[in-house]
Parts: sequence; structure tokens; C-alpha cells
Amino acid sequence: MNRILNALFGTGDLSFGAEGVRFGFERPLPAWGWFTVVVLAGALSAWSYRRQAGRRRARGALACARGLVLLLLAVLIAGPRLTRPRERIEPDWVVVLLDRSASLTIEDAPGGGSRDAQLRDAARAALRAFDLEPGPSRRVVWLGFGGGAFELSGAPAEVGRPEGQRTSLRTAFDEALRRTAGRPLSGIVAITDGRSLDVPSPGAMRRLAAERVRVIFVPLGGPGPLTDLALGEPDAPSEAFISDLVPVRIRLDRLGGGEAAGATVRLIDLRTGLVLDQRRVEAGGARTQEITLGTRPASVGEQRWRVEVVPEGTDLSARNNTRDLSLTLVDRPLRVAYFDGYPRWEFRYLKNLIIREPTILSSSLLLAADRQFLQESEVEIDGFPRSRDEWRPIDVVIIGDLRAELMTTTQAEQLREQVASRGAGLLWIAGEGATPRTWRDSPLADLLPFTFAPGADVPAAPQPVVLRATPQAADLGLWADDPGALDDGWLRSLGDPASGWSLLRWAQEISPGQLKPTAEVLAEGWPASSEGAPVPLVISMRYGLGRIVYIATDETWRWRFGRGEGVLEKFWVPLIRLLARESLGRGGRSAILTITPRFSKVENPVRLGVRLVDQALIDTRPQAIRLTIRRLGPGDAPPVEVLLGPEQGAEGAISFGTTWVPTQPGTYRVEAGDPALAGAGVTGEVIVSPADDELLHPEADHALLSALADQLAPHGRLIAPPDIPGSTGAIPRRETRVELDPETRALWDSPLALALLLALLAGEWVGRRIVSLP
Repeated sequence: MNRILNALFGTGDLSFGAEGVRFGFERPLPAWGWFTVVVLAGALSAWSYRRQAGRRRARGALACARGLVLLLLAVLIAGPRLTRPRERIEPDWVVVLLDRSASLTIEDAPGGGSRDAQLRDAARAALRAFDLEPGPSRRVVWLGFGGGAFELSGAPAEVGRPEGQRTSLRTAFDEALRRTAGRPLSGIVAITDGRSLDVPSPGAMRRLAAERVRVIFVPLGGPGPLTDLALGEPDAPSEAFISDLVPVRIRLDRLGGGEAAGATVRLIDLRTGLVLDQRRVEAGGARTQEITLGTRPASVGEQRWRVEVVPEGTDLSARNNTRDLSLTLVDRPLRVAYFDGYPRWEFRYLKNLIIREPTILSSSLLLAADRQFLQESEVEIDGFPRSRDEWRPIDVVIIGDLRAELMTTTQAEQLREQVASRGAGLLWIAGEGATPRTWRDSPLADLLPFTFAPGADVPAAPQPVVLRATPQAADLGLWADDPGALDDGWLRSLGDPASGWSLLRWAQEISPGQLKPTAEVLAEGWPASSEGAPVPLVISMRYGLGRIVYIATDETWRWRFGRGEGVLEKFWVPLIRLLARESLGRGGRSAILTITPRFSKVENPVRLGVRLVDQALIDTRPQAIRLTIRRLGPGDAPPVEVLLGPEQGAEGAISFGTTWVPTQPGTYRVEAGDPALAGAGVTGEVIVSPADDELLHPEADHALLSALADQLAPHGRLIAPPDIPGSTGAIPRRETRVELDPETRALWDSPLALALLLALLAGEWVGRRIVSLP
């Protein structure tokens, strides 16, 4: 039937029998109204044919025809039509905020993963548990945020790398509310570690509370504070002899507010992957420590090593856990020239020791006062070298108890140049006769690590002493197989006066106040009676490219009575090799650069200091030191030059300092800009972070997220990532249905309606003619 009607009325898409389609009238009448229309139409039709001529049955048929016409006209006037109701669903909105700041790279999530991996897992779990699949009744917006907020079109499958240098919850919530203005907002899901510069604005919090928006905070990371271990620049010789103990010194900084956990610092050969040395750093130690590693390499040529720190706990960043260095290893014997004034016991034993040592080519010469030279050598010499070319092959010069006048002024100046310019080592061995007394007016007086008291000689110590090494010796890798340890058995026994054989019955008493500013005490002489202060016994000083060591006793030969020749070898050979190392290359530094702090922020002052440790540089009496600061990385930022003035109250004017304020974040290289310090190893780095760089304080702030959730209660919630799957229905649905104007199809103007009306009128007219009515 519906098909016939549709065909007759030509209704098209809006047809009889279609889903939701209803027949009705544009001007509907109630039932009594239609009843009245039918009665009136019948009465009018009957009245109009009541007095007409003709047969009764014919007049009745014509009256019915007229009644039908009147009823059809009434129906058409009422406006018959087909209608289908229409409505629109206004979907609710959910905004998911994903933290994309750099703090997400920290690996402190439960199970050892990164916060970023934890965020991705939490986002996938929330997709199912919080019904975040978009559809007709729900719209989901995924926003990433750091310092600003941005849309994540591929979320949650692809959210990009966390690279933001700061986090702003205020900006993220403001953007979420801006995008959903005027729409039904059901919920906001914030997946973050809580480390933020700010909190949502009071206005945003009021709107969320007023609109009863469900706000869910998902905390990432661990709740405790973190620690970052960072290595500084390694300090090691650029060249060394094979089988020599090569020290590598490096600074270890503990950054952040976390617990100072233990760690292991390793020295690794990059070619073989072998661990050359390692040092355990105990938990709870100082925030900054100087670590000394060392090894005895056996391969000749270029070597590439790496220093790495292996934390025992969670570490903020692995980017500053390694430092690389390179050095060249040489295989040749050391050239040592030993000059003394008479065959004292120290001379005899030391001469025989260096002759026996296979890595040393020695020349030993006694220069007697009557100019009769006596020698016992592997390489013969007939006196002090007389030219620079004769001095050049010598790595270490040893001067014993020898009168200064036996060396000409020219020879002394040549030796000073050999040390300062070519890196040769000079070893002084004190004596009761001439050293250092006769050298105080010599050109080599500059190469003594102490000054003379006016009109006085260096006195002898009032009682026997024992030798005890200082930490400075460990820093240079002296006298121990492990360069960071000073408790080797033989060395410890030297400091025990009870043994008797370790007593040095004669030593010079050099006052610490007489030491030159750059001098370092490698060993002290402690009184055997334990009464009195220790005196410097082994003193080191850098001079130009070379190094000087002064031994304030000539009694070490006595040690052989307790430990034999081995203890003498362990004491003297490392000293000689240390001095010879400088002739290969600048293993030490003639100036020390200090940067405080090494990790800073934009617009925060950085203290730059330079301390001269080379006596030759100090003797030039510089008035200022110039440093050049270059910003590393892309860009054409010009270098900045700063002048360092003498520090107030610095003894000997050896320290210089100034303050520099960085204006841009980045890594800066600080180098010597003064020609006098060219090649002096004055270099360092300072890492400048943005003023709001959250990696400087990377701890997760779960307390902040909990406080925000409490402030929005009962519509705010804090849900830990493991609890997300069990939180189904946490975000209610708030979609709304809006009724629209119905879809209509009028039937009164259809061809069928017109045809029916004409057919009824024509039927009545024909009937009237048949019965002969006018």
C-alpha cells in the first residue's frame, strides 16, 4: 500500500513507510473539529439537493459527491503532509594533556624505564579506560605541552620526542579551556610528572569547578629527589712513555638534591674496550671530588681512552657521564744526566740504580773541586753540556751536592732554557756542602722551589725524620701501583719511625713560608719523636714546560737496610719518569682555570678564575689575564673576551679572577686569550641553561598534582598509572541532543490531490446533466 501511495503522490526520499516518517497536517484539527466538518459538509450537501427535482436516489448520489468535494477541500485546507523529526547530537569534549618536556627523559619510572615510556603506556591505558575513542557523541583533543601547548595529531600512537626545556601547567590548561569554549567539556586528563613553573590560573580553576569538569592527574616518575653525576674535563699528559704510570685526573660533580649514591669511575681503552683502571666512589661523599685513575700502557702510538662514571642508583642524564681523551705513547729509553760533587752514599746507590734500570740511559759524573772529572756512565760525557744541542737529548738532569761555580753562567742559562722551553726535568738532591747554599745567586736559583731567608742558609732539621707522602703525590701517580692510593705497604713503612731503618738522620728544614707560590709538597719529613711540625721533604714545582723536584735529604740510601734495593727503585724511578714525561709533551698545566659554578643559568653570574702554577709565568708579573669565551654549536655568535684582574690578597699575585654573566643558554668553551698562556692547558666548559630549565631540578612533583586534585574535589582525581585500567567510567558523558525543524513534504499540492478534486467536481457536474439539473 505504501508503495502505491508513494507512486501516486511522488513523495521522493520522504515517503510513506520510511523510518520515522509520519503523516499529519500543517493546520491540524482536533477530532471534534473533523466531526463538525463532516457533519456540516453532509448537512450542506443534503440541504443543497433537498428541493431539487429528480429521483431521490440520484439526488442522494449528487449530494454525496458534493459532500466529498467539501471534505476534500477541508483536508487540503488543513495542509496534509509527511514529516520526519530531526535532531542533532552535541558531543561532549575531553582534552588529554601530555607532558613533552625534557624531564620526561629521566629514567626513574617504576621498573627502571623513562618517564616518557611510562607516559606512552599510560596514554594507551587511558584510551580504553576513560573511553577516549572519538565518535559522534565524543570529541577528544590530544595536546602536548612544555613551555606552550600544541596539538598532537598522531596521539596516542605518536607523541614525538620530549624536548621542551620547561613545563607550564597554566599554559596547558588555558589552551585546553580555549579550545573547548562554548562546548560541553566532560574532562581533562593531564599526564605529567608535575614539574612545572606554575599552576593553573585561579580563573581556570573556578571555571573547572563551576562546570563540574572531571580533571584527572596521572603522575609520572618517582616521587623522590634525583641526583646527576657529571664528569669534568680530564687532566692527563698528552705524551708518555710505555710502561710508565700515566695518571688521569678528573672532577666528579654530584648535582641535584637526591641522595649521594655510590658510583664507579672507570678508565677504558676505546680500541680494546678493556677497563684500564677504576675507582669506587663511596655513597654520601662530597658533592665535588677529584678522582685520579692511572695505568701502565704497553702499546706504542696514539691511544684513545674514555673516562666514564657508572652510577649505582638512578642518574638524571647519561650525557655527562663520559669524557674522552687521547695521548701518544713513546718507546725509547730516558736520557738522564747525573752530576754530583763527591762520591757520597746517595750518589753511589742512585748511580747504580739508574745504570741497572733498563728504561734509562744514564750519564753519571763527579765534578771535583780540582776539576778532575770522574764518571761511570752508559753514555759518556766529559762535563756539563756546552751548547743547546748538547743539552737537547737529555730528559732529566740530576744535580747533587755540587758547587754552583763548577757550571758557567752560560751553561746555567742553557739548562734553565732546557727546562722552561723543552720540558726537561730537573732533580735537586740536597747536601750538607753546596746544595742549595751555593746556588742562591746562580741563574738556576729561579729553578729552586723555595726562597732563601735573608743572610741565612737552609738549616738542618733538629732530629731525624721519616718520609710520608701527601695527597699531591697521588694526584701525580707517584709511588703506588694504584695512582689514587697512598697506603701501599712499602710506602707506609717509610713513615714508621719504630722500624729504625726508615729514619732519615739528616734533612734540611725548609720552612713552608719559604716555598714559592707554585710549589707543591709531595712528601713531608715527620719528626721521629712525633714532637714538632713536619717539614717539606720532596718539593715539586713547574717551570715553563718542565718540572723541578727538590729532595731535601741525601739519606734515602739507608732504606736498603730494611727493604733492600727494591724500595729505592720504587722511590726514585717514578720521580725520574715523572720528570722525563714533561720532555715528551706538556703533561701538566702551567695555569689552572676554575669555573664556578660549571652548571649555571642565564643571567646568573659565573666566577672565572686563573691560578698560575708555572713559576716562569709568575716571574713575568702579569697585570691581567685575558680569556676568550665561545658559544659552541650552530650560529655565528661572536666570541666574548673578558679580563681577569689580580685577586685581592692573593699571595705572590698568582691568582686572577672576574665575573661573567651569560645572556644565552648553551655550552660555552672558555680558553686562554693571552699569548703568554697559549698552549698552557687553560680551557674549560660552562653549561648555561635557561633560567627556567627544569632539568636543573628534575624531581617529579607529585605533591603539586595531589594538591590540585584536592582543590578541584570532588571532580578532581589523582590516578596512578597502574590504577588506570581499573578506573573505567572516570569521565562521565555529557553529550546533549538538540531538536531541529522536522523534514516535511506537503501533499495538498500534489497532482493526485488536484486530480481527486477535479474528478469529484466533474462527477457531480456530469450527474447533474444526467438528471437534467441546471
